[in-house]
Amino acid sequence: MIKIQNSSNLPLIDYRELIELQPNSFKDLTEKNFEKLSNSFKVHGFITPYFVWIDKGKHYILDGHQRKRVLSRLEPNGLEVPFLEIKAKSKKEAAEKLLAIDSHYGKRTSEGEQEFIDIFEITDGYLEEVAVLEFEYVEEDEKPQKDLSDGIDNDFEVVITCLNEKDQEATFNKLQKEGYDCKILTL
Repeated sequence: MIKIQNSSNLPLIDYRELIELQPNSFKDLTEKNFEKLSNSFKVHGFITPYFVWIDKGKHYILDGHQRKRVLSRLEPNGLEVPFLEIKAKSKKEAAEKLLAIDSHYGKRTSEGEQEFIDIFEITDGYLEEVAVLEFEYVEEDEKPQKDLSDGIDNDFEVVITCLNEKDQEATFNKLQKEGYDCKILTL
């Protein structure tokens, strides 16, 4: 059973009673990230309450859709989890607040992410099993080397638009294995 963190004594609800406000197509959860979130529950327990809008006795998820996906597989018989009510006058306002909660106003940089990992001595095992990073790190001596210049000193840039996070991850990993210097851009 997953350990529940609720030090603020927030109200509890069986996650199965929560209704998704966003459509399933709104976000993609790769199998790799599904496993990482599952591992996070196993390592840390359930640490972040759901953000919920209550309308006519129904509890709609504003934040926590992916956690519900994982819980439905790990705890199919239900689990009482903490939630924080977010007030909204209408479904439209609730949807706007969902977008505000879900927006990533600050963007990580590869240098800042690596500095964070170094300062706090985050292990490779934790990064592989639990954390979802913006940038994948490969040791220079592990990176395949390929001469792509054909004697030309110019650098060229190619931008690839991917269908979803899974496609982006696969394309990024494939190109890196082939020796290309890749960066992930989010717009």
